[in-house]
Amino acid sequence: MPFATIRGVSQRVVDRVVAAFEQWSAERGSLPEAPGPRTEWRDRITVLLKGRHEYLKCAVPTLWRSGDVHRLLMDYVVPRQVDAWQLADCATVTVRDFLEFLDGSGWLHPASTRVVTLLKELDRVEQGFREAMADESRFRLAKRVFTAMHADGLRLDDDASVLDRWAGRFNALDGHGRRRVLGDLMDEDLGYASGQLLVHDGQAAILQPGRSACKCQIWPDVTGCGCGRDEPEPQRPQLSADAELAVSAAASGVLHRLSALADWVGDAGRRLDKRGELRPKDVAAAAGAVGAPDGGARRMHGVPALVSVWGLALEFDVLALRHEGVVPGGALPELRRMLRGEADPGAVLELWDSVYGELLTGGGSSAEDRKLNDLMQRFTPRLLGMLFYDFPHGQLVEILPVVEEVIAEQTRSTGPEMDELVASFAVVWMLARLVELADHGAVDIDATAIGEDLPVGAAELARSRGVPQWAVTPPPGLRMRLTDLGVRAIWQRVDPAHVSAPA
Repeated sequence: MPFATIRGVSQRVVDRVVAAFEQWSAERGSLPEAPGPRTEWRDRITVLLKGRHEYLKCAVPTLWRSGDVHRLLMDYVVPRQVDAWQLADCATVTVRDFLEFLDGSGWLHPASTRVVTLLKELDRVEQGFREAMADESRFRLAKRVFTAMHADGLRLDDDASVLDRWAGRFNALDGHGRRRVLGDLMDEDLGYASGQLLVHDGQAAILQPGRSACKCQIWPDVTGCGCGRDEPEPQRPQLSADAELAVSAAASGVLHRLSALADWVGDAGRRLDKRGELRPKDVAAAAGAVGAPDGGARRMHGVPALVSVWGLALEFDVLALRHEGVVPGGALPELRRMLRGEADPGAVLELWDSVYGELLTGGGSSAEDRKLNDLMQRFTPRLLGMLFYDFPHGQLVEILPVVEEVIAEQTRSTGPEMDELVASFAVVWMLARLVELADHGAVDIDATAIGEDLPVGAAELARSRGVPQWAVTPPPGLRMRLTDLGVRAIWQRVDPAHVSAPA
């Protein structure tokens, strides 16, 4: 790939870790037996783990380093989380149990600080945590808003329309009325006195006065908002039967690379270094297993294609990190059955589509990459969406004009003009995603009309990165189309209730 992509935490990863923690707690007799308290227990640890990722950028739920306990409880929970899951009373107990679970079960990430050190840090935090949870001077916007909602009898899991009506009543208040909710935050931003409050999925934002109040401007996952930016009604595609599509899905180069990497790891697993990465002596062999040029790299991050496969393998439990190293994951046997054509077609398509979703937006291996990911995450879905709506019959389309149209559209929707450097990176970003999506079978790339007058060095750079030459220097004439699997993936996101379309 043109650059390394390591995926961040997803709900499926959190769910997997929470399920193991739940089983461990049940065996110890510390899990609540009644359904209500057990659900609250599960929600509490889930909220803590998701918060580590979303606000503290700790993407791996089993990786804990010195300072993480303090940052989670004092820098995230105290200012941002309402006490909807008895966090004030139980958060520190939950974190203590979770750390002991990681240590005692072997789930602790190889790069983690020793748990005995983390527990000492927790002891220090525990002394003032409950008082800090009640200190309103620490509350940020979302906690103030949802605390006020809770006082009015609303719950975070109430229907969105109920929460939106409350936000509408808040928006009708004058500055004095808003201060009763926002307190000293009113003095930090003058826009809080008259801007429009929006709430979505446990988050809150106040738009600057004069901006159109639409959630899709703040949260990219919002669809069907009715602001006029939605796509037109699509035509129902004519798809092949699931059994036929599953055969194509099982031919995915990405899925076969996942299996090949697991084969290299072997049943006994592999030791990792102190960072939780492959040891230098193993990088070349692992790269060879997934068909990636290693270029003499001594660290895994020097082989972007290997990093991408490694991240997906951990994401989908094909491989798993344990304290002693990397071992085969629980999903590996089913993946192998799928690749042999022995699995249910629906299961094959479900896995293929989940991997497609990960490849669509990519991820970042550093804080800078994550910021770029946040900026770029809508680009490739929009590009494929244009193909789906404008070329519904799988016609070959020249790529660069569509890429330029996507960049121009996103520039208009985000406000300030995109500078030349970011625009150039957007092209690289989308081409990187297309390389992966083509390998996965979602798109076909046609480079037959491309001439040979490409810049000197482009071919060598492409070989060193293990990508086609067009992905390094995209030339005019490069064309692409959606495959039937690609059409199905987009249609599933447009109309998931009717994804099974007859041939």
